[in-house]
Amino acid sequence: MMQTGFQSLAEIVVSGLAYRDEERCCLQHGPYVARVVFAAGKKVSDGICPVCQRLKEEAEAKEKAAEKARLEAEKERKRLETALGRACIPADFKDKSFETFIADTPELKDALALAKRFVKGWTKACEGGYGLLFYGNPGTGKSHLAISILKALLPQVTGLYTRVPDMIGYIRAQWRPDGETSSYAAIRRYVDLDLLVLDELGVQSGSINEQTLLFEVIDARLSENRPTIFLSNLKPKNLAPIIGERLVDRIKGKCVPQQFSGESRRKPLTADVFGEAA
Repeated sequence: MMQTGFQSLAEIVVSGLAYRDEERCCLQHGPYVARVVFAAGKKVSDGICPVCQRLKEEAEAKEKAAEKARLEAEKERKRLETALGRACIPADFKDKSFETFIADTPELKDALALAKRFVKGWTKACEGGYGLLFYGNPGTGKSHLAISILKALLPQVTGLYTRVPDMIGYIRAQWRPDGETSSYAAIRRYVDLDLLVLDELGVQSGSINEQTLLFEVIDARLSENRPTIFLSNLKPKNLAPIIGERLVDRIKGKCVPQQFSGESRRKPLTADVFGEAA
């Protein structure tokens, strides 16, 4: 007789439930003892092969883990999608990343390495409020790399890409009686972000009013150790007449400069973009 772990194979009644042990043979795993359970005379458990039961439970657990991972991945995808939307990344940069950046010159290789180091050293950047200053000719990859940094850090951080003229225009708009919020709240909208990518630095007219607004935002961010990435077509020495010597000095003290030289890499459009000729 098989070893069952019970006194006998006879029916046992405990707490209103009847148990009966039966010798069976699983086609896959061989002989086993099945404990069949009855309640009020009705079979409630047939006592399947313990190996089959274990394999079934393991498969169900694996399926649940896979489903949980899928739901977590979907949740993370939606978080990233929401963060990307809030970051105001331009449509033509949605697909840009470190992987799509073509670093085919020593200078661009240095720029790509610097951008990756910034992401890897994000904690240190936050501790000191350190940022980057990408400057050089239009179309040489400044925005591509800056937005790649922003995308690499989302959604773990709050971030925004904006152009200086747009930011100043938004803050100015709050001065009107019908403004949605106060000018102070408008300035804090840009100050309170974990990371701000500020494009077209130096495009302004250089008025005192623009310099004052720009200084309020940037000085507050630098003072509160909030990293900022500046993008400009002008060299640092040529920014002073437009944004002010004081602000240039503040930026130099907090941001690592990286030059982008060479010709624009933007490809000119041809008529083929509209399809074949009639």
